[in-house]
Amino acid sequence: MDITVLASGSKGNCYTVSDGRTNMLLECGIPLKEIQKRMGFTLHGMAGCLLSHEHKDHAKAIHDLLYRSMPVYASKGTLEALNAHTSVYARPLEPLKETAVGTFIVKPFPLVHDSEEPLGYLIYSRITKEKLVFITDAPYCKYIFTNLTHIMVECNYCQYDYDDPRFPRIVRTHMGLENCVNFLLANDLGQVKQIYLLHMSVEHGDEKVMKESVQKITGKHIIVAGREESS
Repeated sequence: MDITVLASGSKGNCYTVSDGRTNMLLECGIPLKEIQKRMGFTLHGMAGCLLSHEHKDHAKAIHDLLYRSMPVYASKGTLEALNAHTSVYARPLEPLKETAVGTFIVKPFPLVHDSEEPLGYLIYSRITKEKLVFITDAPYCKYIFTNLTHIMVECNYCQYDYDDPRFPRIVRTHMGLENCVNFLLANDLGQVKQIYLLHMSVEHGDEKVMKESVQKITGKHIIVAGREESS
């Protein structure tokens, strides 16, 4: 499974996932022109886009994608919040109900965030038999997953700054290093090849601390997601 980070963080989030047969976008939180540029203008090969929730840094380009006839998969609440639910290319998902996107089997699951109906995704490739879990913008995840090969999980902060008036919201709605580690340790990492740490805060994150901490605890290949990271 090939993963490319086009953007990650509060200014925008966008990733691509491919199993060699099907290509998908995860999030579209940067302008369409930037998505096209960072993908080398190969957007036409995408089978669809999965959205976690409606906030601009995750869904900025949704209407441009729909206008270009790309299916966008998200919860009913997310699509309605974005006023995208009437598009013929909007694909509402039910939590915990699987759907096929090309050769991928996608299973959405509910998360906690200050948005209408946020989702995480379990993505299984029928071609490579690999399994990816994608979790962002949630303070924790209550689900346990088996046979994972790739993990993309939020690790937003590791520094606590209660003088910052925005920080209480960050703690309520985003996953910090401690909860990120707890989530990883709760899952079977035996088959995991890579762990991507997503959505790091510029103000409250520390790439070195986060990477070294997770690497020490898991013994896995850790990638702190940033512009143009790939595997």
